[in-house]
Amino acid sequence: MTEQKDGTSGRWEAGLEVPSEVLTPDGQTVDTTGDTWELNVRAESTSTVKLNIPTALQLEADGVTKRSQKIIRLYLAERLRSVKAWTVRNDLASFRRFVTWWHESNGDVFKWAEVDESDWRGFLEHGIHSTAQQGNDFARLQSFYKWGAFQKELPDFDKETASSISLISAPGNQKGSAVRTLDPHRGPLSDAEVRLINDALEEEKGTLRQRVVVRIFLELGLRPLSLTIIRGEHLSKHDVPIAEKGEEGRKTLYQLEVPKLKGRSAEITTWYTRPLSSTLGQELEEVYFSEEDLLLTWLTGHQSPGRKIRSHMKNWVREADITSPRTGQLLHLFPRRFRRTLATDMAVQGASKVQIAQALGHKDLQNVDVYLDASAVILDRMEEDDAFDFQDEVVDLFMGKVGAADDEDVSEQRIPGAAPQVGGLKATTGHIGACQKQSPCSLSPPLSCYTCKKFVAFEDAPHEDIRDELENWIEGSPEGVDRRIPQQHVTTLKAIRQLLQQLGDE
Repeated sequence: MTEQKDGTSGRWEAGLEVPSEVLTPDGQTVDTTGDTWELNVRAESTSTVKLNIPTALQLEADGVTKRSQKIIRLYLAERLRSVKAWTVRNDLASFRRFVTWWHESNGDVFKWAEVDESDWRGFLEHGIHSTAQQGNDFARLQSFYKWGAFQKELPDFDKETASSISLISAPGNQKGSAVRTLDPHRGPLSDAEVRLINDALEEEKGTLRQRVVVRIFLELGLRPLSLTIIRGEHLSKHDVPIAEKGEEGRKTLYQLEVPKLKGRSAEITTWYTRPLSSTLGQELEEVYFSEEDLLLTWLTGHQSPGRKIRSHMKNWVREADITSPRTGQLLHLFPRRFRRTLATDMAVQGASKVQIAQALGHKDLQNVDVYLDASAVILDRMEEDDAFDFQDEVVDLFMGKVGAADDEDVSEQRIPGAAPQVGGLKATTGHIGACQKQSPCSLSPPLSCYTCKKFVAFEDAPHEDIRDELENWIEGSPEGVDRRIPQQHVTTLKAIRQLLQQLGDE
């Protein structure tokens, strides 16, 4: 039976009543009477999704019959009742790509009744060999076709075809490939790239808003959606007593409550508190208006806050003129790259799966293995390099400064040379320097001190002893010791060598 262009056939129109409004799982009511449907990414978020159906389906060029596009509308409306907004947006994008491919292959007005198994197989091959989507579009529309054939029993869909294509396994994007391969454009940032970012932040390059965006993702590795939920009331500060050179004082510590978002649904499961650097805390105080407003107020009402955040990062890199030493091009920054960097660094440092999952706000461990795989690649490369060759070192690894124990501005918090974490460094005696940090250290002194900006290295301290014993320990680590442990200290060793060069002892 051929489809009537005016769509008045009773049998063909049965079951195609598109509701005038839809209630989403998070309680939003979406008006579906117009050509463009609009809703928030989630109820609490200010980020919106617009489903512009005519544009996506090329209706302005009569590319799809009215009945075929009505079927798509009905499917998307039903999907809105059970899945999140971005999933429906991806569904519409898949429909757009399928219709475009069908036009290019057949050169006729699109109608579902004329799509057969050969079309589906051809579209899958096109996706695998010609697009970044691989088989993702096919998988989404595979579910749609089964919905039309078996659930709605629409005459446009052939049940035999639906059964045949349901047996096809469509390959998707390789999950975590950017992390596993340490992609220089999309994978975790290298240590050198992170130092360039920190240096530019310290020099206050770019605008305040740009620096706040970069610093908050660098420190916390958040999902962009979190910043459309976090408000001024979630930022807190606490004055705590400190003791410096025998004198009592006070220091302001900053914390931020961060929502833990559940998987793809982005449902808030809980809130947890993350510490902030003093610099970030002070900058946030400068940019937020009130407890009721979003913490980053300029994201309020923005249709795509994620895009706005990426724009801030891109513009900041350009203004700071940060060139990646790996690519020779301007550094490519985006929010997810900071998350990948945070998790990969934790894995290299020996963090457990649970610790990494907690830091990223994951509800389970299924997405953590990729970071452990990446850490193994990093360590393999470190082992392949000559750990003690510093001729080509272009990054300043010694981050502290040189001073004397009796300098007036040097803290009384002295750092002993003993390092039990690597067997004690038994030949080392005395203090190697002082810590200028006015709060308890969460790192692992003395080895962590050489790459810390708060470290004052004493000129007459036994840094050569630290260097010699650390070299011996790395080279002669006993069997059974996790190889990540000695390799972590290669950077420390390089920092000590740089310090000795500065002192003229190397």
